[in-house]
Amino acid sequence: MPVTSSRAAEIAVGHVGGGQVIEVEPEVEHGRTAWSVKILKSGSRHKVYVDRSNGQIMRAEQESAGDDHHRDARGGATDDRGDDHHGGSDDNGGDTHGRHHH
Repeated sequence: MPVTSSRAAEIAVGHVGGGQVIEVEPEVEHGRTAWSVKILKSGSRHKVYVDRSNGQIMRAEQESAGDDHHRDARGGATDDRGDDHHGGSDDNGGDTHGRHHH
């Protein structure tokens, strides 16, 4: 019988040893359907993948909330790339101009 999202949350919290469930979402992990359960416990975030078909833990990760927040803050990878690209062409233009000047 397929595992419900609420049952997956219970399994994941049991695996981590307590904590608060932040999010449960369906994912496909190595071709198998899973629930990705995010748990906040003692300032750390845990992500536990629970197999939707049998309730087994497929994978568990832990990341400190600080690191994750930092990644979120920088999360505009596209903005970052755009910035670098723009800065690069400015720098290039400046260098060329400088060489002509000398």
